Amino acid sequence: MSSTNHFTVTLPADIAQLVRAKIASGEYANESDVVCAGLRDLLNRDQALERRMLDHMTAADDTEADLAHNLSVDRVRASLTGGHGKIPLKK
Repeated sequence: MSSTNHFTVTLPADIAQLVRAKIASGEYANESDVVCAGLRDLLNRDQALERRMLDHMTAADDTEADLAHNLSVDRVRASLTGGHGKIPLKK
């Protein structure tokens, strides 16, 4: 059996009406069920956002590592100088 806590919340009229409509439709048994479902969805959304952020950070780290590996100072210098050691001057 899970433990529970009692909260008293105040909801804006439009949200309270939504809670009542969910109960009236038979989708949920009571106010607590509606609020719990909404909070679970919020938690799932936050976890999905965190996973996407971590995926992007990992991809950025991989890209940075690739750039650091592929763009050594010597390679950049060679690409700028055409492999001749000096940067060509434009006329």
